[in-house]
Amino acid sequence: MIVVPDDFPSVFAGSAAHERAKQLGEVRVYSERGADDEAELIRRIGKARVAVNIRAHARFTDGVFIACPTLKMVSVWGTGTDNVDLNTAGMRGVTVCNTPGVNAFAVAEHALTLMLAVARKITILDREMRAGKWPREMLTQLLGKTLGVFGMGTIGRRMAALGRGIGMGVLGWSATGDEGRIRAAGATPCGKEEILRRADVVSLHMRLTSETRGFIGKKELAVMKPSAILVNTGRGALVERDALLAALRERQIMGAGLDVFHQEPLPPQGQAHRHRRRPGPLTRAGPGRVGSLTPPRAPPAGPRRGAWRAGRRGARSAGGRRCRVPPPRCRPPRPGRRGPGGDCPASRTARNAPSRN
Repeated sequence: MIVVPDDFPSVFAGSAAHERAKQLGEVRVYSERGADDEAELIRRIGKARVAVNIRAHARFTDGVFIACPTLKMVSVWGTGTDNVDLNTAGMRGVTVCNTPGVNAFAVAEHALTLMLAVARKITILDREMRAGKWPREMLTQLLGKTLGVFGMGTIGRRMAALGRGIGMGVLGWSATGDEGRIRAAGATPCGKEEILRRADVVSLHMRLTSETRGFIGKKELAVMKPSAILVNTGRGALVERDALLAALRERQIMGAGLDVFHQEPLPPQGQAHRHRRRPGPLTRAGPGRVGSLTPPRAPPAGPRRGAWRAGRRGARSAGGRRCRVPPPRCRPPRPGRRGPGGDCPASRTARNAPSRN
């Protein structure tokens, strides 16, 4: 059995991936909220052999793997695997696959959209127009401004290209320190503090790790220009939530365009919702990373393409075939064998995958 325990908001149900999976046997898709609760996630997985993980709020912990001994594969929609306990997965014989790159251009375009929405105050002006007002404000023109990109993987490089396309100068930072890659993307290599000090827009495109958690906090926000815009389409925890809300309240920066949050979906009365009703721009455009749909039988674009690929890998596993994924991103585990430092080789599969940064 294949289960999709966390299709909320729904992108998998009714998609090409869903139809393909159903050809192999029983498929259960849960499109209701609740996978963020461990007990409910365990109930939904049940005796499934394959779980297609759509949302990062579903956390595959040691407790989940213990309670679901028949689970043999977790196919992740997207690149990040920070919501999966990779070491436990490897020790319990569970293969973890991700789908890096499938949404890269869609995410970069969404980051550009958020940047423009904040700079041009689209959400604020739209709300005022709908209220019968006739707003006239000085807006930010990005031509000639500076874009700072943190993380120069596929998404970051595409974001750099889009920034240059609208006439911005681009500064780049990579966790790997690969200045050649940064220059190849048309950006100027710079240190973290220099980018924060010089950039008119800061865009985050990094994986969430112990090193990048809280990458932007009170200290970093204090360095940024009062006219600066922060864009985050990576992971919510890359930014210290309370520090960002304080910076917006105190007008330390002009605004933030966010596609990710510490808690997803946002609770109805959360701090970000309360702040969003205030004048300072805090924008979340759309329900997620939006991509266009393509005709039936063609691999879909954007998020549905990612779901299609994640589902295809799950279908291959359920059908007894190995995933056709280049190693080391998806490699069947070797139970009982440990590598240096006590890690099972399978647990290092996703962790040591080539970084996007």
